[in-house]
Amino acid sequence: MSQLQEVRQESISGTILVVDDDANIREYLQRLLTLNGFKVAVCEDGESGLKAVAGTSPDVVVMDVRMPGLSGIEVCRRIKADPATRPIRVLLITGYDDRESRLDGIRSGADDLLVKPVDSDEVLLRVRNAVHTRHLFREVQDNLVRVQSLERMRDNLVQMIVHDMRTPMTAVSMSLEFLAQTSERQYPTERATALQTARGAARDLLEMANTILDTNRMQEGKMPLQVRSCSLPEIVKDAIYLLKPMLGRTRVIVNEPGTLMPVYCDGDVIRRVLVNLIGNAVKAVGFKESVEVTLKSDNDKVRVSVCDLGPNIPHEDQAGMFERFGESEARIRENAYSVGLGLSFCKLAVEAHGGTIGVESSPTTGNVFWFRLPVNGPSVAAKPAIGRSR
Repeated sequence: MSQLQEVRQESISGTILVVDDDANIREYLQRLLTLNGFKVAVCEDGESGLKAVAGTSPDVVVMDVRMPGLSGIEVCRRIKADPATRPIRVLLITGYDDRESRLDGIRSGADDLLVKPVDSDEVLLRVRNAVHTRHLFREVQDNLVRVQSLERMRDNLVQMIVHDMRTPMTAVSMSLEFLAQTSERQYPTERATALQTARGAARDLLEMANTILDTNRMQEGKMPLQVRSCSLPEIVKDAIYLLKPMLGRTRVIVNEPGTLMPVYCDGDVIRRVLVNLIGNAVKAVGFKESVEVTLKSDNDKVRVSVCDLGPNIPHEDQAGMFERFGESEARIRENAYSVGLGLSFCKLAVEAHGGTIGVESSPTTGNVFWFRLPVNGPSVAAKPAIGRSR
């Protein structure tokens, strides 16, 4: 017992399975490893050990080579042959002079060997190393899954942006082709319409490009805000004016209180947020129904909401819609609520002002995209997230 206490020290936590037909060695290893912070299970033969591995998936198996029935070498071979259990670290215990068993253990895929009589310090060192390696393997696996998921979402986003760019590019191309093949004397009205269409489509393309670039700049903290006293009703009017060419038969209704305090913000950035939100709402209603924009004082903040009666947004899509890849994931499920990185830009822009943004959706009230801004502008605590050019 004194030897166990002597080697007791802070250890990496993990689950250890001890498999040995010798009851004294099982008890010794169980007490040693338990005292040093490991969760330990024991088995007395290879068959029960193999079942325990399949059922509990321990981090490390410490196992005797020579056991009646299924030997430790055969158990190790089966563990390493199964893709589900292959990452489990296996430490085989063998006799000092048992050269063939040591070689067989290495051939079976054992990760390390312990030689009898086992030394407490060596057991702990090798078990800790094995557990640490197992944890690293799990971390690599998790990172790989995360990277693969990000790569998949990146590819989806690229496809989505290219798809969104094709519409305005086609409009520009067809309009220019029409202008090249017709004379102003014969088709004055049609040429004016084609020119207006080309201008609108070019503006949409420029907005997409700016949104992509500015989203990256804001994420990297390289897009400083130009904060000044602004009138939100005027910013809303400017946003609606910019969207006028795409409104079609959609009517944008603005609800505002009689008086609304000026807000300290970057008016140009907030106008782009509104262009994104109102533009998305117009598309959601098919360029036909009305869209409502409501301004409301909320203590020391102001709330802006954009409501549409378009297709209901499923709850599972709402949480991730403002993330960089969230919109593309929703679009894959054929829920086209937005274009490109628009909502991701909106989230970054609003949070840079020290505000919050969200969405609520129900069959009765429709979709409500909202954001709140502090009336007095970004707080000192929020300023590091804004970013400054150096």
